[in-house]
Amino acid sequence: MAPNDLKTSLLEKANEAYWDFPDDTLSSHRRIANAIKCILDSGLCDYLYLRTLVNTVLMPDIAMCNGDDCPVKKMCWRHVAPESHFQNYFSTPPHDDEGCEYFWDINEK
Repeated sequence: MAPNDLKTSLLEKANEAYWDFPDDTLSSHRRIANAIKCILDSGLCDYLYLRTLVNTVLMPDIAMCNGDDCPVKKMCWRHVAPESHFQNYFSTPPHDDEGCEYFWDINEK
């Protein structure tokens, strides 16, 4: 098996291991540990691979915002959440003079 095929296969197995738990444990440490165990058991445990897995499997499932000209961007989860190269963004920041209907306070996260 070619290295990229092996990496893809392992990513699929780790993703499956992560989603193997019930929906009510979505943020469970057991769920995350199960995905990491799958990687450790494979022997492919370098930083780059783990970073790719984290960004692919655990990226925020939200539309993020680049925060252009937004006065509260440093307090908004849509701006400060860790991103992935697969991440979706608003095409234009959704704020106006009235505020932002999509603001997500990081203190509530």
